[in-house]
Amino acid sequence: MFDQIMESLGLWADQNQQMIRWNDNLVRKLTILLSLLPDAEKTEHLEVYIVAPSDFKYLYYRQQLEEMLDEHFTISNMNYHQLTDVVDDVFFCTKRMILCDASLYQETLQTKNTKIYPVTFSTVSSVILAINQTLYQRVEEIFATKSN
Repeated sequence: MFDQIMESLGLWADQNQQMIRWNDNLVRKLTILLSLLPDAEKTEHLEVYIVAPSDFKYLYYRQQLEEMLDEHFTISNMNYHQLTDVVDDVFFCTKRMILCDASLYQETLQTKNTKIYPVTFSTVSSVILAINQTLYQRVEEIFATKSN
């Protein structure tokens, strides 16, 4: 794959009449990151659930999630009105994240596979950015373990 990337970069430089010397270490790092993308898509697909006391809040939080989350996440279509309804659901064994309205948040309900984020109208954007960052940190951890 390294040779293919170097060939593509050389072809690009020739077509654009650029005299560029590609740093081999950076191209190797790019090669490793590109090779990890399919693995990250398979193993790091996370479910996001919304717990909101009203349909209006649910729709607002869902709209924000749809606009800001990337393709590694699936947003549940259910609006849960109590946090215990989601946590106690026995059908789920995957990792998941719960976006919970701050008025319904209970810190003690978090588990190993469930991360709960309390949100309000004013904090929802920053919390969603933190959720995205969580995924990218996991990809970097996978990268670190595979490159050693």
